[in-house]
Amino acid sequence: MTQSDDTSIRPVEVVAHRVREVRGRRSLSGAQLAAKLREVGVEWDRNVVANLENGRRASVDVAELLALAYVLDVAPIHLLVPTDDERAYQVTPTTALDVDEVRDWVRGFAGLPGTGLRGFYFDVPEHELNAPEDTPRRRRHEGVVWRWLLRTVGGGVHRRDDGTAVYELTLKEGG
Repeated sequence: MTQSDDTSIRPVEVVAHRVREVRGRRSLSGAQLAAKLREVGVEWDRNVVANLENGRRASVDVAELLALAYVLDVAPIHLLVPTDDERAYQVTPTTALDVDEVRDWVRGFAGLPGTGLRGFYFDVPEHELNAPEDTPRRRRHEGVVWRWLLRTVGGGVHRRDDGTAVYELTLKEGG
């Protein structure tokens, strides 16, 4: 965990950059994106899109973020948290964290540093925690727990010939 500084990236900056990037890949003009947003109930015009993308708009509310993700056909996390940025991500005005940790947190796969797993997973719906073993959701949660254990206790991961992961814990002396 680091203190937020001039090198960390703020969430609205990420949203602005990612909207501009995804809109470009979808070959949409600012006016076309605004029209799609109006169709789903968000009253933006091309000037609002331009202001966001150029950093003149200081915030995006949750409804706007979800509508942007919906009309751009992308998961909200991919607009909210960088996919490839090395800078720390500003989770709060005073706290910046590693982007990969933030992506896992936003997805609900892992708590932030200092978060107790018991508390973090307390509000996970029962059907997600008890998903059948062969589902992607269960495999993701198990992988997160194993990665946390490996970081905490020590150990490693290797792959079998069939590509499945094998986790091996190494208990520390006196632990």
